[in-house]
Amino acid sequence: MQMLHLYRGAIQQYLQELSDPDPYRPDSCPQCQAGCPLRAHGFYCRSLVEVGFEGSIPVRRYLCLFCKRTVSLLPEFALPYLRFGVLLVSWFLTARLLERRSLREAALAAQQPNMPYLTF
Repeated sequence: MQMLHLYRGAIQQYLQELSDPDPYRPDSCPQCQAGCPLRAHGFYCRSLVEVGFEGSIPVRRYLCLFCKRTVSLLPEFALPYLRFGVLLVSWFLTARLLERRSLREAALAAQQPNMPYLTF
């Protein structure tokens, strides 16, 4: 299960703070509602394209000791199942839907001139 957590910092700051699993550790399991804190359970990597960043980021995972299922805490700048970050998606959609620009012009507005529209 993926959960978005409120993270207001930059991607580089997020990468530096990952060594400590405690600040964003869920107090209870969102799947079974067990009231025990979850155990840090490693990371998985996912690709992300955002303003000033293109590459992989590690995403922290936690394990519920009661139901034995994992929870991944995805920072809010990286939406589930999307390669592009929140800011780029918002720029693209604003240009495409509100300003009625073409796909190519919307991609340029999102600073992605070679963006294939099927990857959104």
